[in-house]
Amino acid sequence: FAKAGIRDLDLMQSLSEHGCGLLRDGIDQRCYKRPMKSLAREIYEEDFSAVDGQVDAFDMVSLSEMLGSFADQQFLHREFLELADEYMIKGFDQPKRDVETFLRFPQVFARALVSRARAYIDERGRTVFQMAMPHVVNSLAKLQAKDVLRLTVAWAMLGPRDPYVLAAFESRLLELEDWKIEESDLEAARWALKDLELNRQLLHRLEGRT
Repeated sequence: FAKAGIRDLDLMQSLSEHGCGLLRDGIDQRCYKRPMKSLAREIYEEDFSAVDGQVDAFDMVSLSEMLGSFADQQFLHREFLELADEYMIKGFDQPKRDVETFLRFPQVFARALVSRARAYIDERGRTVFQMAMPHVVNSLAKLQAKDVLRLTVAWAMLGPRDPYVLAAFESRLLELEDWKIEESDLEAARWALKDLELNRQLLHRLEGRT
């Protein structure tokens, strides 16, 4: 509905409330350790898509889409956001192999953080970004310019001004040569590069992109 440009607040409220129940169950059942086919409810026992009565729990893909729809619709459901933050924090704070399973793909991880920043700026969001920091640094080498720049904008909104992570953003952007980005991203990227005080060469490259 958000992508179609249809704004139905009653529908968003109902979907968010249902999502809250799924997130609460996901937290209780520790689905962040293995989101695929890990969420169990009695109603799923007869579901043909289920495996042993378990269906897919929230992962970074679905969280990104839900939070992104909040931003697109200018809609805020505080309980859903709080539960999503708790779910992500728990997903980031576990052994490396489990974190990799939770994050799935670098592009998906980056887009989830971008969606979180677009949805709402608050202290809890800053905690999410703080916990995500080492995983962001590890994923940057696998991202292209468009995703790195969008993540840079999100970092300027909610991320800690940690010299190590800022150096990682700067280094990755400097080594990327293909800066084909959306016109709609330009102003925000310009602001983020200035706000984070990254290498001025990056601003020149942004203006001279092909």
